[in-house]
Amino acid sequence: MSTLHPAILKHIQAMQDDLADMMDNPDDYDQMEIIKLSMLLLDLYEDILEHFGIIEFERTEQVH
Repeated sequence: MSTLHPAILKHIQAMQDDLADMMDNPDDYDQMEIIKLSMLLLDLYEDILEHFGIIEFERTEQVH
């Protein structure tokens, strides 16, 4: 079974910790930064789930 490299897992954990801090202290952060990190983590989770064949997501083009 494939696993993620420990360095990747450590980076993901750091991002989750950052987001948790942002959610606990929203007045200390720009709301757009909280949204961007949330979206980045969501995209990362989707990619991981797809990589391991757990689920397939249907991608749509997004206008930025």
